[in-house]
Amino acid sequence: MRGVVRIAAFAVATAIVSGVPALGAGLEAGKRELSFSGTFESVSGSGNMLQLTAELGFLLTEHDEVGPTLGLYQSSVGSDSLTGGSFGAFYRYNFVTKAPAQVPFVGFRFERALGDYDLFRDRAEADAGVRLLPVPSVAVNITAFYRRSTSQYAGAARNSAGMALGISFFL
Repeated sequence: MRGVVRIAAFAVATAIVSGVPALGAGLEAGKRELSFSGTFESVSGSGNMLQLTAELGFLLTEHDEVGPTLGLYQSSVGSDSLTGGSFGAFYRYNFVTKAPAQVPFVGFRFERALGDYDLFRDRAEADAGVRLLPVPSVAVNITAFYRRSTSQYAGAARNSAGMALGISFFL
């Protein structure tokens, strides 16, 4: 999994270094972004987890975006299955690039888990990725992330990394 994260980080860094002023047509100050994404994680010793996430982003500038995030989780460890959700907030910085149809970004989020999955209650995540805008109002998002989940029990924590695939609509 570390290899995948390194490749994604290299791709984002390459896109940033090649940047000159131009911007993805959908990323304008005052617009909103409705996005949906999904991840599948296989955590060594902890089973599998499917996560579906929805975000409503507010573009404060052509670069800065903030908003709420909601998640739905399905986790399986052996024959046990846990279902839960989360709510939180995110920040994303969108980079200016030479190709307006490709917009690299970095960001972070904080979430609080709800439901059966609240053993690991608080989550902090850093991510980096690229938006591919085939048309000005729609983007396909490819994101690499690193997540740290802390437990309500002293000393328990879990780290994970992975890739997310999503779609965004700019309103």
